[in-house]
Amino acid sequence: RQLSLNEGETEGTDLFQALTKMRQQFFNTPSDKQTSLIILTDGGDTRLESLPGSEKEPYIQKLADLVKHAEGKQLHIDVVGIGS
Repeated sequence: RQLSLNEGETEGTDLFQALTKMRQQFFNTPSDKQTSLIILTDGGDTRLESLPGSEKEPYIQKLADLVKHAEGKQLHIDVVGIGS
């Protein structure tokens, strides 16, 4: 609810920024209640798409690391792909 289109002067999708904000909010505050995060995406990430081939895999790993151990924080993540 607190993110907006093209936030941070980055056009397109910035999954790293969105997942970093999610991590700050949900990982820093202990909770006993289960929370669900639903990510609706077309699969594109502006930053990832601009990287040369050799830099893509480390960036993808950084994205995956942001959601590591989510289940231990009572956070369930679902990703829904939209588009063709």
